[in-house]
Amino acid sequence: METIIPRETEAARDVGETGARRSSGLLAGWRTDVVSLATGALFPLAFAPYGYGLFAYPVLAAFFLACLNASATRAAWRGWLFGVGQFTVGCGWVYTGLQYGGGVQVGLPLLLTVFLVGVLALYPALAAFVSASLYARRPHAMLLVALPLTWALAEYARSTLWTGFPWLLAGYSQIDTPLAGYAPLLGVFGTGMITALVGGLLGSLLLRRQNYAARLMGITGLFLFGLLLLQISWTEPQGDPIKVSLLQGNAVQDEKWSNHSRTEQMNWYQAQTRAHWNSDLIVWPETSVADTPANVEFLLANLRARSIRDAKDVIVGVVEGDFAKGGYFNSLVNLRGGIYHKRRLVPLAEYFPWPNAPAWLASVLRLPMSDARLGEDDQALLEGAGHKVGASICYEISYSDEVRRALPGAAVLVNSGNDAAFRQTDQPYQHHEIARFRALETGRYLVRTVNTGISAVIGSKGEVVASARAGEQSVVTAKVQPLQGRTPYVWLGDMPLVVVGLVFLVFAGVSRPSWPPVPQS
Repeated sequence: METIIPRETEAARDVGETGARRSSGLLAGWRTDVVSLATGALFPLAFAPYGYGLFAYPVLAAFFLACLNASATRAAWRGWLFGVGQFTVGCGWVYTGLQYGGGVQVGLPLLLTVFLVGVLALYPALAAFVSASLYARRPHAMLLVALPLTWALAEYARSTLWTGFPWLLAGYSQIDTPLAGYAPLLGVFGTGMITALVGGLLGSLLLRRQNYAARLMGITGLFLFGLLLLQISWTEPQGDPIKVSLLQGNAVQDEKWSNHSRTEQMNWYQAQTRAHWNSDLIVWPETSVADTPANVEFLLANLRARSIRDAKDVIVGVVEGDFAKGGYFNSLVNLRGGIYHKRRLVPLAEYFPWPNAPAWLASVLRLPMSDARLGEDDQALLEGAGHKVGASICYEISYSDEVRRALPGAAVLVNSGNDAAFRQTDQPYQHHEIARFRALETGRYLVRTVNTGISAVIGSKGEVVASARAGEQSVVTAKVQPLQGRTPYVWLGDMPLVVVGLVFLVFAGVSRPSWPPVPQS
């Protein structure tokens, strides 16, 4: 008599086996849970500073296979394990930033980092749960439809909800692969969906012993179309190239606001500005004038007068506002006129996200500079070297919708930041990779200067034109071509992908089309 094995039994259907491995039980039960955790921990290798972008496909394929033939609950568990591995390894710099950059009390950096990792891991868990719920026992549909779509939607949700955390998005890993061509068309979430689809196609190759050619052709076609898209120039020149100089002062985070360091930094920045006065645009990093708003005007008075006299554009990172009245703006100022206030603030580092929290908790969690005020959405664009400039400050560059606000009006993108609090972790390199993707996504040159990290001039294809090394005091000077026009992504944004993805998932889940069964060898 045939024994009926329940679906939830470890050695039966909840295993995620593939092809010939199904009978061996190599990926059964807890072993598949281990694979999920391990693949998540390996996923950051596809991102900077490692840069093994092609590695994303087998990693995602292995994770997707682990979610097959599992109950929705078990698939969610494996998705959560994948996320724990991904964000523990890839975002461990959060601990460093809290410990050395924010002055959070001993023990709390670890606790907050663990909490953040646990929350972020819920997003791949949600993608796996929805896929397994809608496509139970339809492995090919799950690999080629459900998981790529839910992966992209989960990354969008992670980047949007509760201020968002748009880090380690799959699309960023493709900045140096043929799939980068999809960035100006679909943005980072659409590029992440294509990346997941390649992973799904790889996984599907292991499910069947037939139709290899069709799946290999699908992968090849995605790469070839990406290469074709890379050849398209979505924007066109606006005037002549301009000369830009980016100043990287390399101040130590712990000492930046001390009197001695402040004086040294101001002397260096002003000396280098005078030395590069023949540049059309000079940019200082975020809060490079490390002083109270009352002293900023005094420190910059002579340089401001000279910039007005010589019609020279110098963009400086300052603190604007009134500490005594509570709150300040993290700002960029063109000394000839014009100011930009940061619109997307970092929780805990720049503002306290729980205003109704008990006083004792607020006092423990509130960081030294966590009283920043939010800039208005409809701020006028800065100008530099006769062109409109799309300004962003530090973390804002990781939000594609923030950068899109300045387009198509801005001819050049400027990002001013400070990665000093993260020291020699992966964060400065990941931040640089994100900036490269923004340039490619928008079809604009992007100039990025940081206090320390990787200051760089980035071309409209995401290529690095010139850059400084992390941890060095230096000046980056290069020619920048102002551009006009809009890429398809700048024009349409993320909503088409989100709406189409949701509609397709609902339709496919309801219609339940017939898909080839998993081989039972």
